[in-house]
Amino acid sequence: MAILPPPMLDATCNALRAWPHDRRLVALLSCRPHERWARRSILAEPTVTFRFDGRSHLLDAPDDWTEHIRLTHDPLRDLDAVLDFTARRTAHNESRTSGWIGVLSYELGRILEPAVAVTPHRPRTTWPAIELQWCPNVNAPDAVAAAPTSDGPSSRTTDITRIGTLEAARTRAEYEADVRTIIAYIAAGDVFQVNLTQPWSAPFHGSTRALAECALRIAQPWYGAVVEARDGRTLISLSPELFLDLDPRTRRVVTRPIKGTRP
Repeated sequence: MAILPPPMLDATCNALRAWPHDRRLVALLSCRPHERWARRSILAEPTVTFRFDGRSHLLDAPDDWTEHIRLTHDPLRDLDAVLDFTARRTAHNESRTSGWIGVLSYELGRILEPAVAVTPHRPRTTWPAIELQWCPNVNAPDAVAAAPTSDGPSSRTTDITRIGTLEAARTRAEYEADVRTIIAYIAAGDVFQVNLTQPWSAPFHGSTRALAECALRIAQPWYGAVVEARDGRTLISLSPELFLDLDPRTRRVVTRPIKGTRP
């Protein structure tokens, strides 16, 4: 694994900073170079949003989209319909790079697996189960060699005005009780492993892009992301993990779990 040269990290953050405030941004950001796993970053301005929040929505879609896509409010069926439509629409357009960038929430798992849905559950987030954004003109420079240019205002790290104290959703005693329960499940042979997580929250005032830049500089992730939703929310990801990489031609799937990827 290559050690991060400062130019790649700086170029990634400069690309994020240069994006104008009046253009919504979705970005997949590589901050550590690798010839296979992290060669480039992707920055794009989305136009259409496909959202599933219990019902399916096509937001800001042109008339020809809504005429050809019939939403059934079944998340997977509608997702297939939307992906099939855009695949056919762009099949013969080699002059532009386009695609969907977005979020599949953990909450989607309760829809995909009925056995999980019967257990008591309190949603940990107000994000929709699916929030995908269509990006018709993607800027994907190799190793982030160039950033988009704009005459408009850009974000700065000084735009972070205040971050409050992080607070856990569960007490230490509650968390340790969960760990003991999991150990008992493993000992009984009921499960092989458990991903035990909990949300932390803090008040924040300032530019989310500036916050993202600070976080990217500290974490230097292979698979960073900034997703600005249509309703003003922003998701910032600092993942070292490649969940799934599908080659549609060979149908080969590659995964690089989080274990062992910390530098």
